[in-house]
Amino acid sequence: MNIRRLGFYLGPLLFMVIVLAPPLRSPSTGDPVNPVFPRLSNIALGITFWAITWWITEAVPFGVTALVIALIASISTAYSPEAAGFSSSKQAVSSILSMFFHRIIWVFWGGLMLAYAMEVSGAAKRIVKKVIELSRGTSFTMVWFLLWFLAWFLSWWISNTAAIALLYPIALSVVTVARLLKREQREVVLLGLAFAASIGGMSTLIGTPPNLIAVGYLESEGLASISFLEWMRLSVPISFLFFLIMTAILLLSIGRVEVRADIYSAMRRYFEIEVPQHVTPREKLFYITFILVVSLWIIRGIAGLVDVLTPIASLVPDDSVPAILASVLLFGLPKGLKDQKEEHAHFFDWRDALNRMDWDTLFLFAGGLIMGNFLFHSGAGTWLGEVLVALFGHTSLVIYALIMLTWGLTQVASNTASANALIPIIISVGLASNLGRGTIVYFVITAALSSSIALTLPVSTPPNAIVFAGGQIRIKTMAKYGLLLSLIYIALLVFMLRVFF
Repeated sequence: MNIRRLGFYLGPLLFMVIVLAPPLRSPSTGDPVNPVFPRLSNIALGITFWAITWWITEAVPFGVTALVIALIASISTAYSPEAAGFSSSKQAVSSILSMFFHRIIWVFWGGLMLAYAMEVSGAAKRIVKKVIELSRGTSFTMVWFLLWFLAWFLSWWISNTAAIALLYPIALSVVTVARLLKREQREVVLLGLAFAASIGGMSTLIGTPPNLIAVGYLESEGLASISFLEWMRLSVPISFLFFLIMTAILLLSIGRVEVRADIYSAMRRYFEIEVPQHVTPREKLFYITFILVVSLWIIRGIAGLVDVLTPIASLVPDDSVPAILASVLLFGLPKGLKDQKEEHAHFFDWRDALNRMDWDTLFLFAGGLIMGNFLFHSGAGTWLGEVLVALFGHTSLVIYALIMLTWGLTQVASNTASANALIPIIISVGLASNLGRGTIVYFVITAALSSSIALTLPVSTPPNAIVFAGGQIRIKTMAKYGLLLSLIYIALLVFMLRVFF
């Protein structure tokens, strides 16, 4: 029996066992966790373990698991709305289903739309072309560095999978032409590309789903509201330090290789085919939209420090507003006002964008938020935190163990699933132990960022899978460098965030 089939049956089984067990009681007082409807806390805990099992084993699509959570949470809270803090069944169901339109989801939506426009307009390839041209006449060290830097920076704005899909053919052509490179040198060049894309996603809220998952959970529980700029202020220095460490270690492993003219000939031929000579109108529209949206995100963050920006910030009350504006500009502006008879008279095709949309992750976001709210409002979250602290005896020990578990799981499972599964438990332990808000925020952000340190195996993250699928990399080479960097990163992450908070 494979792992997916096992997870498919194990999830509902765990749910039934937990639901049919005696109602949860407080370890300290012995009273029912939820006196209004004692079985509700069992249901919430059961659906949590069911969802975690399906997310980690990928037994069904992530979005389907989210719908299962929404279905069970809606039915159980509608049966006894007072037990979950609602005044009526209608209010309970409306509150649960509204999570599918949570503001955090709209921020991610805007990020996906910007990523789509960057890709289909050709802007991403033009950026790569311009940067690669800077390395002409220098050593190969600069070529590797620029390729890795591009993977790192592009992953701020587009998925790390898209960044690698864009850059891998270029990197592969370089290492293929550079016949002087030994096998491990070629492997390290390609591995650096994958590693840089993974750690680059830490930098912005839209860089990778765990970032928004952490912010969503913190906001839904009233612990913190973190803006786009606030996240960057915290994460960009960490991500950049990680990139420099990776670059130093990998470049030392490669050594110096003299530049050759045929390398640039290969790259020039690639760009002549892939990149239009002139900037197209829709590429210009992307640049305008991107600069406007990112500027509004940044202005929101610094408005409190610069009085003149306050009027602008008042028109942008949340990061979701610029995200929605991106879609309106990209898909709403017509190519011209005279002739609107053609089928797609706009710069970007709305239907094509919807077809490419990562709906699975959007549903996963909503399902995670519903699961977290259900866990806490039913009392199961408090019970879980109290039990874990009672078992291990020290709150920080429990949470650091959960953070390490998040980091470990992300080596073999989706970082999105790992973060969605364990961040609610970390919050539960923090709230049950009456930790301060800042301490809980520290632990949650540490867990979210640790889920992006997935470098060890081909299954750890899509960038690793893409470069491994090319047949140029051995697993032992990936594991050697991936494990070394992962251990350095997780230690630095815990230390740096501890100092910051």
